[in-house]
Amino acid sequence: MVAAIGLVLLGAGLVPPAMADDGSWGLQQGNPVPVCKPPGQRAWLQQLRCADGSALSWRRIGSIGTRTPMLADFPIATLEKYMSGEPLADGEVDYHMVDGYQVDCGGKVQQLYLDMYHCELPAPQRAPAGFLFVAAEPGGSDS
Repeated sequence: MVAAIGLVLLGAGLVPPAMADDGSWGLQQGNPVPVCKPPGQRAWLQQLRCADGSALSWRRIGSIGTRTPMLADFPIATLEKYMSGEPLADGEVDYHMVDGYQVDCGGKVQQLYLDMYHCELPAPQRAPAGFLFVAAEPGGSDS
């Protein structure tokens, strides 16, 4: 039965969240959704749906802090490097600034966390726990 539901969702263009993580992906500041710049944040959020498949509304709360907590003597120059959008080196700790978004699904309000400094990767095609993701149409609005 679960497989049948999954096939129906996939057939409708809805992609359920991957089950490989601990459920905090996108729902905690330390485990944000990696996207590329503000347009990438908006594009990813526009593909997100409530758990029942209905449209949601969202608004940016603002920058809420770094993905990984910084030590008190963290050099400002290093923080500026992380905000430049340069790809991280293998094994490098991610101190990117994270943005918070308030998401409303029919009166149920949650906060999602997005990291817009990951332009080296394609945007994830999945949703945080409790949401669905609608795959973009081939040749969508960028064509």
